[in-house]
Amino acid sequence: MTTSSHSQILIVGVGGLGEHLVREALERGAQVSVLVRDRTNLEARLDAGTIAKLTRITVGDATDPAALDSAMQGIDVVISGNGAHKTMARRMAEAAKRN
Repeated sequence: MTTSSHSQILIVGVGGLGEHLVREALERGAQVSVLVRDRTNLEARLDAGTIAKLTRITVGDATDPAALDSAMQGIDVVISGNGAHKTMARRMAEAAKRN
């Protein structure tokens, strides 16, 4: 992953893969936002220091167009931390076109 310190990255989901993507992007100087279904799960996976470095936390479902639109405001790159999920991938692509 190559990023600039000005990249605005949205990581959708902070399960196993997403957790590592968040840490890696922050280490590389990216501005990182997340879209998560459950803030409690976010807090269980990432320490308070890492959470404090996040630019924005949006709580919502990644298949909900309104949640995606909100989370994608000002974002340059969107990465799925959930791996391949057919419905979510389609909704993310639609939201990227709108935003």
